[in-house]
Amino acid sequence: MIEKIKYSLLSTFELIEKIAAQSDLHSLNCFLSERKLLQLNRKRYLLPEYLQLLRNRKYYPFITIPPNEKKLEEKIDLVYERTLFKFSILSTHAGEISGPFCDNQYRSLHKQVTMFIEANPNTAQIDLELEIESLIKKMVIRHLKYSWLEACRNINLLYQRYRWQLSSGTIELMKPISIKGRKFTKWLEEHIENPNPNDVREKQRIQKEINNWFGHSAEMSLDEENGLRNTLHSNYDPMKLIEEEYLGDKFFEKIAKEKSTNCHLLRSTIRNLGEVKIYQLVHKILSSFEYDEFNDTEIANEFGLSKATYSRFAGRDWKKGGIYEVPDLWRNIAHVVTHDPIFLEVAIDLGVRDVIYNVLDATKEK
Repeated sequence: MIEKIKYSLLSTFELIEKIAAQSDLHSLNCFLSERKLLQLNRKRYLLPEYLQLLRNRKYYPFITIPPNEKKLEEKIDLVYERTLFKFSILSTHAGEISGPFCDNQYRSLHKQVTMFIEANPNTAQIDLELEIESLIKKMVIRHLKYSWLEACRNINLLYQRYRWQLSSGTIELMKPISIKGRKFTKWLEEHIENPNPNDVREKQRIQKEINNWFGHSAEMSLDEENGLRNTLHSNYDPMKLIEEEYLGDKFFEKIAKEKSTNCHLLRSTIRNLGEVKIYQLVHKILSSFEYDEFNDTEIANEFGLSKATYSRFAGRDWKKGGIYEVPDLWRNIAHVVTHDPIFLEVAIDLGVRDVIYNVLDATKEK
């Protein structure tokens, strides 16, 4: 009883500090059970109460749920559970719970409040409490949205990548597996006005329309595509899919741009394609690994290259036989990834693992 009274007398900042620095379970319990820091409809609530109220209203207005969202109740429950865990379960006191944990949230909150105090040393206690309330609410809503993405990725397992082929180019999308490709193409043609493959924002715009119509099938993990079980764990980053796609695009762009802008260094048969064609060639080769859609012969024929020319530039069977030479493109990739660890991971994730390791071994850049 004495211990509870002592913790109850601590300021909110002091509780946060003890949670962040010491993983203090008593401070966390006091914070969650006694501090009504969140407001809704002019009433104040404890953090668990606040999440329950939002759960009852399907997280409106912070999350917009499409009318055709599948397994909605299951997702709503998972969002509540995961968000609550992110503010109530310390990794040092988790027991059988596998996460997510709240340690990082309180460390981040403590850092933000400390910075505010340093910038405003004469702040009154009441103003400090109001600042903490504002920071807490922003953090809770942000993680609520993250948990929604996590729930969609965990529950919506029926999806696949899809390339919408247009006369002016290709737009890569995520398609619910429940609809066949031709029917999906017809739906796109009927519902998407003026698609522009050359606009970098177009993919996001169209995917949003798909999500709103079919549900958030695009928010799922790519693990299912590789036959892996999608498991959410304590170290899971809800923005990982976005980062993977962003880095993947950057990786493709870096390699393709480097080869095309330095075409004067390439063999004449490749150089004669011109800068634009070389860029398209390299991008298609790298994409072929990720989507497993094209083989070397098909790509060579599309760009009018002989088998020998293509093999010297980007052949995949270059290691067969006793004497071999690393193709130009793979040697270039080996150089790029060994100077950027992030790109090495991206290259492996995109399906170029075996080629990368063979090249690194052959070029001694491992």
